[in-house]
Amino acid sequence: MCADVAFASQYLAQSVERIVRDVEGVSSYQGLMVQQDDYVLETTGVSVKLINLTGTIPIMFRQSVYNIPVKIWLPPMYPRDAPLAYVQPTSTMLVKQGKHVDPSGKVYLPYLHYWPNRSDVRCIAVRIGLQSVKRPLLCISKHR
Repeated sequence: MCADVAFASQYLAQSVERIVRDVEGVSSYQGLMVQQDDYVLETTGVSVKLINLTGTIPIMFRQSVYNIPVKIWLPPMYPRDAPLAYVQPTSTMLVKQGKHVDPSGKVYLPYLHYWPNRSDVRCIAVRIGLQSVKRPLLCISKHR
């Protein structure tokens, strides 16, 4: 795993080996890098340091490839609990709410809802790309 990302105490000791393996596997996916940032838990409102994968995932839309900025968080009970995926608009983008993306940019996929804990976070990046039949972000026009 990336040497500058230390494990947060939020992860179970028995999950550390699995997290390391999964995160190292993502390093082969060129658009994502490993980070550790504060995440506010939806259930409690408490801020915790969590590992995340940040970068871009290419999607195909109308015969064009778009690199969608994303952040995929590993929750404290990973791999039992599914990763939390968000599209991350830049300053020139807006989130486009749709079937798989809410107004905050959170990604909803059947694969995440029925998360098989034997799966790993590498599959998330691939599935976000494959299931993004519509662009989840819109560019903001500078001229109005």
